[in-house]
Amino acid sequence: MKKLGVYLLTFTFLFINVINVTTQESDSGLINALKTNKGILLIYNKDKNNFKFEIECKDAFPFDPESMAFLIDKRFFQLVIVPINEVIRKPIANMTDIEILTAHKNFEMDYIYEVSGMNFTTKIDTIINNQNRKFLYWELNIPLTPQDTASDIIKTKLYMNTLLDDEILSLSMAVTVNDNSDEARKLLKSISQNFEHTITSYNVEQIADSLKAIK
Repeated sequence: MKKLGVYLLTFTFLFINVINVTTQESDSGLINALKTNKGILLIYNKDKNNFKFEIECKDAFPFDPESMAFLIDKRFFQLVIVPINEVIRKPIANMTDIEILTAHKNFEMDYIYEVSGMNFTTKIDTIINNQNRKFLYWELNIPLTPQDTASDIIKTKLYMNTLLDDEILSLSMAVTVNDNSDEARKLLKSISQNFEHTITSYNVEQIADSLKAIK
């Protein structure tokens, strides 16, 4: 089968204990990962677009120090933040959050098709958490051949996007052929329920100290 560059990577998985504290710099902001009793807390600080959420997991490890990517319970997980005006070049007046997120999904799908020439089936769902924050969840199912049996071949990419003022946060997770798709879906969707966004930067050291105090 054809590969999709960054979309279909072959991964060598590392298995270690959840990281205590790590900091990764992206082009647009700074993300910190803190160990919690349940798994890992990711905190992102940048201007007025600050957010945090917890992922319940057994193990986590930074995948690439130059990007916001991690291995979460052996699954590749990544955060990508893009300005809305880079993916919606002809905005329609009064677009809703879901319309903007859908336009972003279509932009991504067009790019994936352009670089791969492959047709994909997708599954789309809308998630609204108890703070009335809207997420667009979608799946990209990759067409495999009978020869694609290696354990690190990706069969599905899971995405969940939400708005951050003038930017879009895209969370993605790779599901390999031997992975449990339902467990991966449940893990990614669970992020929406504890996701918090604020215009005020988080005090990472204070949060880290409070986590130590409750152990």
